[in-house]
Amino acid sequence: VAFGVAGGVTFGVAGGVAGGVAFIASYFRLWATIPELIQQSVSYFIRGVPKGLQSSPIFFHELSYLPLPFLGRMIEETAPLDKELTQKALKQCSIIPGQRRIGEKTLVRLQFKELENYFQQEKFEQIYTLTGEWLPSRLQENNEALRQISEVGRYLQSYQLSIFPHQQLQHLQKAAEHLQSIQNHFLSKRTDWSITAANPLKQWQHWIAAELQTIQQQADKEIPNPFRYGNPLTPDMGQDVFRGRKAIALQIEQLLSNQQQNLSIALLAPRRCGKSSMLKMLPIMLPDTIFVFYDLQDNAVDSVEGFFRSLAKRIQEQAYQDRGVKLSNLPTNAAFEAGSQWLEKIDKELNQTLLICIDEFERLPNLFPGTQQQLLQLMSLFRATIQHRQHIRLLVSGAAPFNELENIWNDNFISVQEVKLPHLDFKNSIELVCKPITNFPKTAIPQEVAEAIFERSNGQPYLLQAFAGITIEHLNNKNQSTANLTMLDAIEEDVMQRCSNYFRDVYGSAPATVQQVMQQLSHNKTCEIDSASQRWLKRRLLILTDSNQQQYMSIPVFAHWVRKFSEDF
Repeated sequence: VAFGVAGGVTFGVAGGVAGGVAFIASYFRLWATIPELIQQSVSYFIRGVPKGLQSSPIFFHELSYLPLPFLGRMIEETAPLDKELTQKALKQCSIIPGQRRIGEKTLVRLQFKELENYFQQEKFEQIYTLTGEWLPSRLQENNEALRQISEVGRYLQSYQLSIFPHQQLQHLQKAAEHLQSIQNHFLSKRTDWSITAANPLKQWQHWIAAELQTIQQQADKEIPNPFRYGNPLTPDMGQDVFRGRKAIALQIEQLLSNQQQNLSIALLAPRRCGKSSMLKMLPIMLPDTIFVFYDLQDNAVDSVEGFFRSLAKRIQEQAYQDRGVKLSNLPTNAAFEAGSQWLEKIDKELNQTLLICIDEFERLPNLFPGTQQQLLQLMSLFRATIQHRQHIRLLVSGAAPFNELENIWNDNFISVQEVKLPHLDFKNSIELVCKPITNFPKTAIPQEVAEAIFERSNGQPYLLQAFAGITIEHLNNKNQSTANLTMLDAIEEDVMQRCSNYFRDVYGSAPATVQQVMQQLSHNKTCEIDSASQRWLKRRLLILTDSNQQQYMSIPVFAHWVRKFSEDF
């Protein structure tokens, strides 16, 4: 009996084990897995890539529970040869339980190969935008570690675009700080991402450290030159020298916060007076507003449908990149219907103001890809958006007042509030020139030189920065530490040469009667000025009247240019 019981138990255990083994073998398809493992290995070593990958079991069923050998290596080696096949393989891996981790690890390796390649070629813009074959784009990426790498790329791009050592140092230091943050928060955890990222990011740190040492040696030999002219100031490049505009930002904020009245804003200023810089700086001055900058010249389109797709894409990208706000996609209806529906929909999705900024708005009729009738429809859509959307506002910036343009603007922007951007006043100009940044030497540009620079430029932002920047260049080139008044004539000649495009643009855009007035005034001659010419000159801040009612050109260096070069124009 005991033997029978023992035998029964033994038989039962054995049967249970056998059943368990059979279940496991069936569940994991061991009867098919071993041949597949052999097939996968043979495909890699005999057929190579991409043909070997094409015959991989991942393309024939989704019941694989054990990782296939060499699959990750096959996908990685196929990537430069056949992108479409690689994408299909990664997609299959994402839905097959046994291959999911292989796919994730392989994608990370492909992304870092791409990032390393960009870094070696110093294509820092692509790192910032996460643009590439395997990178997800900054708009779509939810991986916080990759977003931090994107920020490293942003500062390295700013470093690349800077021409002054002290500015380059600032950007490199910011990039180094972000890399250290990645090291502290992401590489300290042992994950597939951290294992793959560790070596490339360590090499980046070494490269940045070496660059910092080199640039520091250059910076130590020079007076820092933070002055920028020719390109708009941005938060990353030029925030220190952006002065005298807080009142304008406050005025715009008050207009945007007026919930009782839906209105649009027109930021008006002459050329090179700081409109674009003002727009670039507004996001950090008004952090509760989503700013979207749209320029038709930078978003070339050839149809009305393309215009709305381009506008919607720009709004989605900037809202997400700057504020982390995701907005719905544009519907596929007819262009104007889709645009109207989409603006209505995102208005409901927003809980803060979205300001669509169109720079150089007066060019829109010439750049809009539709007919005159379609342009009128667009203007009507803008007007309806201003009047009926709670969270969406429109800001246009340009040089010409509305009453100098076609009726199309006045008819559709009845509630427009004009915000005018003047030249910098004496106080802000002197502070900017004498102390642009914290570590600027006190003796580099003395007060009397700063006052002479203000007098010659009349606080015109572009020319003021040009005078100050070229003054520092002269000092560094001559190994001098302090500017003096005797240098200014030579510096002014340099300013006229380097800023000649600006002078030609101002003079060339003037009507013939205004050009004649400019020539007379530049020689300090008294002349009769008709009312139309008066308005043209005053709106562009080019003429002043003294206490004796004598009129003269407001910017002496421009008057000098007119005397010297206008006859050759």
